[in-house]
Amino acid sequence: MKSFQLNEKTKSFLAEYQLFEDDLIQQVQLQHRLELVAAFGIQKGMRVLEIGCGQGDTTVAIADAAGESGSVVAIDIITEHR
Repeated sequence: MKSFQLNEKTKSFLAEYQLFEDDLIQQVQLQHRLELVAAFGIQKGMRVLEIGCGQGDTTVAIADAAGESGSVVAIDIITEHR
């Protein structure tokens, strides 16, 4: 199995929001999402529309980057489950 190191930004995010404490897979996926948000150039105060957000895992990273002065609207197709 390949070893993986979480960067400081991911560790800080996990600590601040107390997420995925015992789930390495979710931690690695979060690090990828945070890297995507950085690549998108999302900054404090921005307004972001996320289309196709699924359950909102990336939305959380986007909202953190946009900060309290920004906003995020996330939409996805809702299907009825039986």
